[in-house]
Formats: sequence, structure tokens, C-alpha cells
Amino acid sequence: MPLPDIDSIQSYNAAPNGTLVDYSPSEDPTTDQPAAGANAHQASSAMATRTQTRAYCSFTYVSGASAPVTEHDAVWGNSAGVIPVVARISAGKFSVTWPTTVSDALGATHSVNLRRAWGNIVFDATTVYVIYCTRSAANVINVRIVQDGGSGFDPVSVPIDVFAV
Repeated sequence: MPLPDIDSIQSYNAAPNGTLVDYSPSEDPTTDQPAAGANAHQASSAMATRTQTRAYCSFTYVSGASAPVTEHDAVWGNSAGVIPVVARISAGKFSVTWPTTVSDALGATHSVNLRRAWGNIVFDATTVYVIYCTRSAANVINVRIVQDGGSGFDPVSVPIDVFAV
């Protein structure tokens, strides 16, 4: 299955263990790919789906409840229909919600299942921020930002990035 799902080599091929076998030797190794080459490629691709970043979002807290998304992308695309929604919960707490289902490049529908996340915050030379990201639902990442004293803090006009696998 294509991303955002996690794959194994068996996902790609119907053979008993997922690997292909050459029907006959390659006629021209400069133009024909042997089964061993395809198997190696598919195994690497499948294993990469386990830790590859699925989605990225950057937002900037403005004031009140406003935290507009300034940039986003995901393995399912970055069209207007899949823009994550950022909501301010309280001082220094935000939630980033991606769609519950998305379509892949082949048109199949997949459930979004984000497993872990991390964040980045741009800070000035005088203020130290710490950002924590936790998963609260398959498609929701909670973000907590604290100042060096440990209290929740809304960094106004500071880009906040969230990455999820």
C-alpha cells in the first residue's frame, strides 16, 4: 500500500514471501532489471515507510485563538483540502489536526495514523523555549511550548514547526 501506510515487501508482491523471481535470465543487463534488483529496491522502500516523516506543518501564533498555518506538506500532498487545522487550547498549548482520511497518488483512501511527533521553534537570542509534541489521536498532535521557567507561553509571531511520523 502506498504512504501514509506502513509497508512490507509483501505489500508490493503477491509471491509467498513478497520477493520476485526471474522467469529467465536478463537478456540485456543494461536495460532489464533482474528480480534481485527489484526486490532490493522494494525492500528498502518498504522499510523506509516505517520511519519516514508523514506530515509537516508550520504555524505562527498571532493573538487570541489565531494560529494560521504558514506552510504544510505531507506524503499525501499539500492541496487546500488537506491543510492541517491549528487551534490554541491555552497558553502555550496548541493542537494540530490533519484529516482523518486521505487519498494517495493512486486514488485509494487511507486512514491517517500518526505515531510520534517532534517540534521546532525559532527563538530569539534572549528567550529560550522548549517545545513538546504528543499524539492525542491518530491524526492529532498536541504541542506544548514552555519558557525556560517551565510555564506555558505563547510565542507571538514566532514560527512553530511540527513534524509527524
